[in-house]
Amino acid sequence: MTTRRLNYTGAKRIKHSDIEIIIDRGEHSLTFDASYNLVQYHLPESAEVVVEAYLEWNVMRFSFGTVGMRHVPDSLALTEFENSEGILFRLKVLGTGDQSGLILGEADKIRPADLTQRENAKSFIAVRSANLGAVVWRLTFDPDPVLEINDRLGDWQSFVRRSAVRAFILPEVVRQIMREVLENEDEDENSWQFSAMKLAPASCGEPPRPDDEDEVERWVDEVVRKFAHRFRLWRGIVEFIGEESEE
Repeated sequence: MTTRRLNYTGAKRIKHSDIEIIIDRGEHSLTFDASYNLVQYHLPESAEVVVEAYLEWNVMRFSFGTVGMRHVPDSLALTEFENSEGILFRLKVLGTGDQSGLILGEADKIRPADLTQRENAKSFIAVRSANLGAVVWRLTFDPDPVLEINDRLGDWQSFVRRSAVRAFILPEVVRQIMREVLENEDEDENSWQFSAMKLAPASCGEPPRPDDEDEVERWVDEVVRKFAHRFRLWRGIVEFIGEESEE
């Protein structure tokens, strides 16, 4: 017998596939970022968007503005949690005005992704600010990879956390990283090259010889494409376009 679940509040069920929560496990802090696409749910633009992080009875709540105007909180630090183990998230769309007190849309038990992959990916890439003039960012190898962000941006760490910025920057970072790995391969398990190769899924096949330029470009393109798909980077662009069109 099939049990039918009824939504007595009338709240729309938001699909997990339309939401991405990313946790950043820093050395001294635990933060997160959230991206979402609510267009298909036809929710009031004035409705408030709230993201909650929770573990058992411990809950932190963050307001992301409204459906019509996203506003990222000044701090996304998960200060009430010792570590990220077991943390789940929920997204709520709350009514305002005449609909105040109503939950208009909800997604619960959202498991976060780990974009930084500090265990095997970001641990080999240092990120720091630098005087780059009119250039926003660049990747250098000295000899390990360093992602430099223009210090004129002020709070450059928050800048890098924005989903739209990651969508623009990360594919090219991965592209340059993989090209460098093929040129200077190092099978030492302690080398950054060894860690970087974990970005390439087995489905991309064996890495090509560095002197086969056509095959290198094909293989690197495939790695970048699957990296972007895995972390749904396109959602950052969609979100950015949506914000721009509303200004």
